[in-house]
Amino acid sequence: MDKEKQPRRDPLGQRSVRLALAACAGFIAAAGFAPVSLAGAAAVGFLALVYLLSRSGSVLESALMGWFWGIAYFSAGLSWTYHSMHVYGGVPAVLAAAAVVLLGAALALFPMGAAFLTRLIGAPASVSSAFVFPALWVIGEWLRGVALGGFGWLSLGYAFTEAVFGAWAPVGGVYLVSAVLVFAAGAMIAFMEISKERSLLRAAFALWLGALMIGSVALGDVNWSKPEGKLEVRVVQPDLPLVVFARPGDDARRLPRLAAMSERAAMGGKGLDLIVWPESVYVQPLERLAAEALEPVRVAEKTGTSVVFNAFAEPSRGKFYNAIWIAQPEGLRLANVYAKRHLVPFGEFVPAGFRWFVDRLGIPMVDQQRGALPKSPVRVAGVDLALTVCYENMFGEELRDWWTFSSPGLILNQSNLGWFSDPAAVQFTQMSRMRARETARPVLQAMMGGYSALIRPDGEFDRVVGKGAQNLDLTVQAYGGQPTPFVRMGNAPLLALMLLFVLLGIGARFRVSRKGARGARN
Repeated sequence: MDKEKQPRRDPLGQRSVRLALAACAGFIAAAGFAPVSLAGAAAVGFLALVYLLSRSGSVLESALMGWFWGIAYFSAGLSWTYHSMHVYGGVPAVLAAAAVVLLGAALALFPMGAAFLTRLIGAPASVSSAFVFPALWVIGEWLRGVALGGFGWLSLGYAFTEAVFGAWAPVGGVYLVSAVLVFAAGAMIAFMEISKERSLLRAAFALWLGALMIGSVALGDVNWSKPEGKLEVRVVQPDLPLVVFARPGDDARRLPRLAAMSERAAMGGKGLDLIVWPESVYVQPLERLAAEALEPVRVAEKTGTSVVFNAFAEPSRGKFYNAIWIAQPEGLRLANVYAKRHLVPFGEFVPAGFRWFVDRLGIPMVDQQRGALPKSPVRVAGVDLALTVCYENMFGEELRDWWTFSSPGLILNQSNLGWFSDPAAVQFTQMSRMRARETARPVLQAMMGGYSALIRPDGEFDRVVGKGAQNLDLTVQAYGGQPTPFVRMGNAPLLALMLLFVLLGIGARFRVSRKGARGARN
């Protein structure tokens, strides 16, 4: 048997101590996200997990380490869900807190699975730390982002949007950013695991780590897009109450604020090309309204500017779509240009067996229909737009679809996060910044109550505003050029590479087994 495969004498004591340390490491890693937002904490927390796994004494212990780490990580990072359930859902405090931990425990099954399979494969310790576990981790993050409607929140890569590893986003998306981080951590632990007598192997892992770091720095200097045209844009952030607390007749009281804010003279007397309203301005589907439905058209006529807004569409009774509309001054036209494709479990559709839970929270418009991409480009003042509504901001793979029929120069997201506390909005904005880096296009984020922002193609803020009712007037530089490698190829190349690393680990396991069998015969 390869000596490297056998765990060393454990300096950390009993299993319970190691599991407690794993939970602490998960808690530290969550500090990589809002409200703390220390990317280094995410790196340290993950590095500690890899180290602890290298000291694990069994398959069960490895699985429990991954699970305990994940429970602490997700419970801390998603603690803002408590606010939604308790304050707005009326769930008692104890039950809401328990639900946060249960959510964390469910999501922790993914790191648990990666740790379990790594130990089950049983490759030599250095190969497990440097290749097998990181590869399974990335596959797990991807699965979490697509399974059961997808919940990619807190993927490690988001913590590094503005850090050096974020430069990999245009090449392979957020999961490649995660991959570079976890492979770097694995290489560090593998380097520590290998005895000094095996200098060539240590040098190989040092070179692997160095290549990841040098590649990150080099990619930071690459320009993936070029300026093409400008738009004068006003984002209206009206800070209206949540629709769930509104009554059917409230549209007539909500819309005048939007109209007044939209019609104010622009700073410096500039003419506007586009006015953007956030998600959930309207209480009712547009088809149920009369005069109120035409308010954006009146604003477009008065300002001479296209108005992009969000409202439910109900083409037939009881069949709802979360839609984006454009009111245009030319011919006073109102058009439904896009309907949300990726719906939120529990918030927009009810998973089987959970009707009771959704009814308990009192979530409106929960039986929505999936939309589809438009058949032609959505163009304003010569600039093609890629449109997303709220939660769709999480899915870079789906955003790529807009490049199949147009050449977006600007990504526009309309959201209302009033259900959630501030950390949710900041974490959401981290995802907007990652979408900008992945596509090398600016992202314009129109929010209801705070954190409306213009994000440059490199993921940095051009402008961002705080909470409260206010306008955000911007000169938006659109960008064009060839699609980034991620836009062209998506996640497929990365996933294929991760599977290759897993196969490498399986091969290393059998190679060691054969060597041990030959030694026993001799």
